[in-house]
Amino acid sequence: MLPRILLLTVALSAGLACSQSVMAAVEEATTQVAVQSDKSVEEINEYVEAVDRRFQKGRYDTIEEKERKWMITQIADLRAELLNADANAEPSADLRMMASNFETGMIKIEEGGIICRQERKTGTRMATQRCYTRKRLEEDTQRSQDQLRDMPRPQSCAGGPATQDADEVGLPSGGDSWREGPDPVARCSSVQAARSRREACRPYR
Repeated sequence: MLPRILLLTVALSAGLACSQSVMAAVEEATTQVAVQSDKSVEEINEYVEAVDRRFQKGRYDTIEEKERKWMITQIADLRAELLNADANAEPSADLRMMASNFETGMIKIEEGGIICRQERKTGTRMATQRCYTRKRLEEDTQRSQDQLRDMPRPQSCAGGPATQDADEVGLPSGGDSWREGPDPVARCSSVQAARSRREACRPYR
């Protein structure tokens, strides 16, 4: 069991180490991913006004100048198009395209863009393409790394928590005494048997 646990840990570590290079390859292949807006005329107007309010409050002061100019131009163009739009009808093809481009650009500015990747469920060859923002992927990667660091380390029979079990079966514990005398594998089996007996005798709560 111990070799398997160690092998799993090494495999997970190797996978995380390769994640950056894999992510770079996927990102390179999906640089043209764009949002297809499904907002109504009213929702497009609300989205544009919300972005403009954040812009006026200085939310985007740290972005590049060309991106700031792009935002100003896009907001002005969308407002002009919205003036001629019927709030009770579906957005025109031009308005929907403009809204899609604006949403795609804002996701790139606010969350680093969109990255798509192929995901397969365990036990099947069918793949599904899923798209995430770069910010979401970075958060998920960090969460996975934190979980890996928090994984309990595998414990052997020698020393540590096994000391109490060794005392129960009359075996020496800790230090060089474990390396003296009979086969240590047989000692480990005796310790595990002691643990099983103690668990079986534990009263229900």
